[in-house]
Amino acid sequence: MNRFEEALEYYDLAIQKNPGKAEYFNGKAIALMSMNRFEEALENYDSAIQKNPENADYYYGKEQLSID
Repeated sequence: MNRFEEALEYYDLAIQKNPGKAEYFNGKAIALMSMNRFEEALENYDSAIQKNPENADYYYGKEQLSID
């Protein structure tokens, strides 16, 4: 298992325990982007934005998907 896969497991556990934390969805999206799993990353950025629409970093991360 590589470090990104391990990170995904931890993010999944964190999301299960606290599904309202946008930071966890953002972190998971970053890991997924690093693994070239762009569709899943987009879904997680959308979840982060839905939970905290005030955080510009989430929009920036989502925008990076359309640039790459």
